[in-house]
Amino acid sequence: MASLMKHIAQPEVLEGFWTQSLANTLWGFATLAVPDESGLFDAVATRILEPQMLATCSPQAVANIAWAFAKVGAHNDKLMAHIAYRVMEPQFLALARPQILANVAWAFAHLGVKNESLLVAIAHEVKGRGGLVGFKAQEVSNIAWAFATLGSLHDQLMAEIARHVCSPRVLADFRPQEVSNLVWAFAKLGLDNHHEVLNAVAKAMLEPGFLVQCHPQSIATITWAFAKLQVRDEPLLAALAEQLLDPGYLSTFGPQALSNLVWALAKLEFRDEAVVVALARRVQQEDVLAHSTAQGISNLAWAFAHLGVHDDTLMAALGRTLQERGLLDSLTSQGVANTAWAFATLNVHDPPLMVGLARRALDADVRPTFTAQGVANTVWAFATLGILDQDLLLMMSQKVRLPTFLDTFPPQESANTLWAFATLGVAEDEGLMITMVNHLSRNSFLDQFNAQELSNTAWAFAAMDYLDPNLMVLIAERATQPSLLGTLNQQEVANLAWAYGRLQPADVTSQQAMADRVHILLPALAERMLEDPEFLRGFTPQGITNTIWALARLEIRLTAVMQRVAERLLADDFLSIYNSQEVANTAWAFATLGIHQPELMAAITARSMDQDVLQNLKPQEMTNLVWSLQRLGADVTELDRALTAQLRDNAQASLWFDSKMFRLEDTSD
Repeated sequence: MASLMKHIAQPEVLEGFWTQSLANTLWGFATLAVPDESGLFDAVATRILEPQMLATCSPQAVANIAWAFAKVGAHNDKLMAHIAYRVMEPQFLALARPQILANVAWAFAHLGVKNESLLVAIAHEVKGRGGLVGFKAQEVSNIAWAFATLGSLHDQLMAEIARHVCSPRVLADFRPQEVSNLVWAFAKLGLDNHHEVLNAVAKAMLEPGFLVQCHPQSIATITWAFAKLQVRDEPLLAALAEQLLDPGYLSTFGPQALSNLVWALAKLEFRDEAVVVALARRVQQEDVLAHSTAQGISNLAWAFAHLGVHDDTLMAALGRTLQERGLLDSLTSQGVANTAWAFATLNVHDPPLMVGLARRALDADVRPTFTAQGVANTVWAFATLGILDQDLLLMMSQKVRLPTFLDTFPPQESANTLWAFATLGVAEDEGLMITMVNHLSRNSFLDQFNAQELSNTAWAFAAMDYLDPNLMVLIAERATQPSLLGTLNQQEVANLAWAYGRLQPADVTSQQAMADRVHILLPALAERMLEDPEFLRGFTPQGITNTIWALARLEIRLTAVMQRVAERLLADDFLSIYNSQEVANTAWAFATLGIHQPELMAAITARSMDQDVLQNLKPQEMTNLVWSLQRLGADVTELDRALTAQLRDNAQASLWFDSKMFRLEDTSD
C-alpha cells in the first residue's frame, strides 16, 4: 500500500485522476487506515485546488474527500476552506443526502476546523427540510457531536435533534456509541433544558441487552453527560451498578474511562458501597495507575473525597503516582486545587505531596490561571491540614488583591479563603484585609451568605484580630435576619458569639453602632439555644463556653440562658469532658454576670482538681478560676491548696501568689 500511495502521489500520475477517482482513492486509503508517509494527501489537495476541480465534484465526492482527510488526520486549511465554500452553495445543499451533511460536519469537527458559516448553513438546511426525518442514527449522532466538538451552539438545531430522538422508537435504532455521542453533545453544550433527551436515553438503556453491548468508554461518557447536566435517573443507576459489579467487568475499563466514570458517579452523589469499593480497588491496580494522566488522578482523588471514601491506601497510591511519575509537573491549577482539597477533605496527610502541589501552584504558567474556586480550595486545604507554606500563601494573597479578581469570589469562596488565612495565622497583611473588607461590604453581598459562610467570616476577622466596625455591623444585621437565624447550627452560633465578644471598637462612635447591633444579635443567638433542648445538647464544650464567654464579655445578662447552660453542664456528666480553659472560662462567665449556681460551682471546683485539668491550667486561668469561684461563694480551700502544691516549685509560682487581686482577663483563644 505504501508503494502504491507513493506512485499515485507523483504529479504525472495524479494528472490522470479526476475528481471522482481522487475521492474514491482517498476514501479507500482512509478506510484501510493506511498511514500517509508518501505525502499523497498533500499532493491530492494541490490537485483538487486546481481551477474547476471542486466545482465539478459531486456532493458525495466532496464529502468523501473531507471525510478521508479527517480520518487520516491530514490538515490542509486551504482545502477545507474551499470545501466549505463548495458545501454552502445552495445547489450543493439541495442535493446533499443526510449522510453527506453528517460526514462534512464530522470531518470539520474531527480536524478542529471551525467554520461558523458552514455550520450555520448545515443547521439551516436541516431546519429547511422540516427536521431530521430520513436521517439515520449515526448521522444524527455525528451532527450533534460535530457541533458540540466545535463549540457551536445552534439552539434550533439541537431542539430539533431533541424532538427527533424523543420520537417513538427512534432511539431503538441507536447503537451505544451513537447514544454516547448524542448525550455527550448535549452535555458539552450545556443544554440543561433538554432533560427529556436524557430521560429517553435512560429508558432506552434499560432495554434488555443494551448495557451489555456498551463499551466501557460509552458507559463512562453517558454517565458523565448525566452528571454534567445534573440528571439523576435511579433505575438507570441501579442497572449500571449491577453491570459494574458483574465479575471482571470493571477490569475492561481503562484509566480515562474509569476516571470519567468515578467523577460522574461522585457528581451524581451515587454512594452504593459495593460499587465504590470495587471502583477503589480497580483504581489501585497497576495498569490503571501506570497509564493515568495528571488530570485523571486529580479527578479520581476529588471524586473519592466527594463520596467520603476514607481509604488511606487508595489516597497513598494516588499521591505516590502523582509524585513518582512526575505528573505534578503537568497538573493544571484546577488539578492542584482539586488534589489538595481531596487530601484535606479526607484528612490524609502527605507532606511531600503538599510540598509538590505548592511548588506547582507557584509555577509561572500555573499561577495566573487560578480561579476564585481554585484559590479558595487550595488555601482551605493547606489550612485544614495545618500546613503553612509562606511562599504559597503570599502568592495567593497577592492574587486576591489583584484588581477585580476578588469580584469573582462568590460567598463560599470568600468565606473559605478568609477562614484559611485566619487559620494559618495571617494577621498583619493590612492590604489584604482592606481588600477583603471592601469586597464583603459591597451592596447586599452579605445577603447571599448562608449561615456557615457568615459565621466563618466573622470568626476569621476575630481570629486575625482585625476589626472593621461597619463590616461587623453588616454581618450582625445579616445574622439576625429570620431566614438565616433559624438555620444557624451550634458551631455557627458559637463562632458568631465569640467573634463579637473578641472584637471591641476603640472609638466611641463605632462602639455605639456595634453595641446597638450586638445587643440585638447576641440575645437572638442565645434564644436560639433555648428553642429546643436537643439543640443545646448538640453544643460541644468549646461551643457552649465561647457563647457564654461572649455574653459575659459584652455584659449581656440572660438569666434563662445561663440557667439552661448550668443544667446542661450538670447533666450526663458533661462537665467531665471540659478541658482546663473551658472550665476556667465557664466559671469566669457566670461570675462576671453575677449569676449564682451553687451546684454548678461545686461541680466546677471538683472538676478543677482533676489532674487532667489541674496540670494544664495556665496562670491566668488559675487566677480567673479562683476569683470566679470565690465571687460566687464557692469553697476554694481545697482547690487553693492543690494549686499551691502544684506550683510551689514552679517558676510560675510567683505569678500565682502575686495574683490575689484575681484580675479579670480574657483567657479565650
